[in-house]
Amino acid sequence: MDASMSQGQIVSLSGGLSHARMLGTRVQPLGEYIQTFMATAGIEYWEHPHFSLFSSLLVRQEGGATEYRAMEDFRESVIRQEERSTYLSTSTLYRLYHRGGQIEFFAGLGPCLNIRLAHRNHFKDPLLQGYRLAWVTLGGELNGGFRYWLGAARRICLGLQGGAILDLTPAATSAGQSLRGLSFHVAGAVGCRIR
Repeated sequence: MDASMSQGQIVSLSGGLSHARMLGTRVQPLGEYIQTFMATAGIEYWEHPHFSLFSSLLVRQEGGATEYRAMEDFRESVIRQEERSTYLSTSTLYRLYHRGGQIEFFAGLGPCLNIRLAHRNHFKDPLLQGYRLAWVTLGGELNGGFRYWLGAARRICLGLQGGAILDLTPAATSAGQSLRGLSFHVAGAVGCRIR
């Protein structure tokens, strides 16, 4: 690896789908997965042959669903209630690399700070009105994937990554329990070496 790569900076954009649910300490009122989105803008720096740091801003949704059974005209029906909140998250991941020619594989781990963007501090479902949503949560992020560098100059790359984010502090609390968000995502990415 040349000297310029050891001090390189890579700017990247990624976006994809996410599956999210809320984990309760006692019961699971929002334990069913919902499909959401995520989009990230990040910069990779302090790049070395086998590791780097990756800091990003991420817009994502967190939440979950529950199903109620109701009787109407002697027929049972299922009502699915989804709850979701949009967050602006910032994280810094320590990434390990396996580099081979034009393709690189990576795995990263680090903390994230999640700031809820909605003004309401409660769920929409009347049965969940006892919960209060936190404005800020701390979490952990784990991700991995690969990227492919285009051309001999290795300035532009395309990639695919997957990951998980788990709230380490409660996203919602009630008198009897707390809920933490858990989401899994898959995203495509494009990056450009700027230095």
